[in-house]
Amino acid sequence: YSYLKKLIKKGIPTWVVKPLTGNIKESLEIVELSNSKNIPVWVDYHKRFDLSNKKLKTYINYDKFGQLNFYSVQYSQPHQLPLKDLVKWSSEVDVFQYIGCHYIDQIFYFYPIAKPIRISATGIKGNLKKNNGPEYDIVNALIDFKLSDNHILRTNFVVGWNDPVGSTSKSHQKLDLQFDNSRIIVDQKVRGFQLWGQDKTSEINPYFFEIIDEGEKQYCTGYGFKSVELFLKYCQLDNWSKYETLPWAYNAFKTDEVLDYSKKSLANNGEWVFF
Repeated sequence: YSYLKKLIKKGIPTWVVKPLTGNIKESLEIVELSNSKNIPVWVDYHKRFDLSNKKLKTYINYDKFGQLNFYSVQYSQPHQLPLKDLVKWSSEVDVFQYIGCHYIDQIFYFYPIAKPIRISATGIKGNLKKNNGPEYDIVNALIDFKLSDNHILRTNFVVGWNDPVGSTSKSHQKLDLQFDNSRIIVDQKVRGFQLWGQDKTSEINPYFFEIIDEGEKQYCTGYGFKSVELFLKYCQLDNWSKYETLPWAYNAFKTDEVLDYSKKSLANNGEWVFF
């Protein structure tokens, strides 16, 4: 928050890791500052550029599927991440804020008019707190979104730093979308690329952020890289703000409100908190 304020005041277009600030009051101030000075702030919700999510957005617009009624997320990472790789700051956040925010943003990406109604979030304690890590190994959040006068979407997030060290990938990611007339199950970990080594087998996501070596040249590709590339392209335009599907601060801040309310519910053992 403090860095963003200084950068915007200096007139510097800024790309920031998700979420925007994790605090709705601070995020709204950043949005107001960005808008008033016409300085773009881009939040790295790179999953917006994953082709599997773009395809999901296409299917959601299919009338023949009917309404989307239930949206379920399983998203977890190995437990050593917050205890080693992210240890300098991981105890200051919960796992729902750090990675769950990607899929809250996805709801707003699919449905820009979505309005959160209520949230119940509970935390499951395990090995992390015992090892001076974050409070919860797993956060389970139920969130209802109003999409229209007669359309309420129930969402269920099971997000954790609880996978074993020998997990085949850095992230287990699975989506389940249930419509009136259809169902879509998306496994975003198993991309069909396995690396077999002496120690373990790894599931490689070749579509995320890869360096490709073609001998004479190397280049970056993937939806993680796309988030950087598109920011550098669009932040130079005078009319950058008109590209509303891109994760500018003025539409990414909505996720911070959900995160703030999740903390309130977590602190009260899952009690429903109304927006």
